Amino acid sequence: MAKRKGVPLRVWLSREDYELAKIFAEREGFETVSDFLSYMISSSLKEGGKVAKDIGGVTKRVERLISDLLNPYTAKIDEIYKRLGEIMEMIESLSQTRPQSKEEETIIPQRQKRIERTRKGTSAIERLRSEGVVFQEDMGWLKAPERFFQKLEREGAIVIDIDGEKVAIDKDLWDKFREAISQVMVKDPNEAAGLMAAAIGKPIVAKLFKKLVSSGFIYYDEEYGNWKISKSLF
Repeated sequence: MAKRKGVPLRVWLSREDYELAKIFAEREGFETVSDFLSYMISSSLKEGGKVAKDIGGVTKRVERLISDLLNPYTAKIDEIYKRLGEIMEMIESLSQTRPQSKEEETIIPQRQKRIERTRKGTSAIERLRSEGVVFQEDMGWLKAPERFFQKLEREGAIVIDIDGEKVAIDKDLWDKFREAISQVMVKDPNEAAGLMAAAIGKPIVAKLFKKLVSSGFIYYDEEYGNWKISKSLF
């Protein structure tokens, strides 16, 4: 290989600039990055050192290069969106033509309402404040119930475990529950549950009361003639 004539020049480039120069060198047919840079410098000097004049050409080539690199991926993404659209149309068509069972007529609207609430930005803690109590057994659609209830607890909810099932209670409702329970003198659990729900103004409180009774977390105190919360609850 013939030895090159000229003056050796040492140039430092950032890693990003070097990789870009390497791509350009390959596209323009240069064997090495050094050959490409030598050509660029020589071209600029022949134009009277007007580097800015060459920058426009370089910029255009960069744009073409980026466009060439992105076009295949853009086409694939467009194809994916097209396929998803077709799949959604097929699903909608099937749902319209296939008669729903009674179970589906109940479950599907509930799921749609949950999805709609999510789209509107309703958070878990906001839902809890609205409903007062959330039972794990009523949220079978949750993929990670443990994380869901942990998040509620971090945001101020009262979370208890009743026979292996998580129950989240709004703090304000729980304060009212503790205050109202001592005022209920009726011994029958079902009747007491109804009185608790009426006192707090939320029917779901009756379900909470019955579950706490069945698990032994609340009990009827024969001596004082009212209901109490067991110390073992917390």
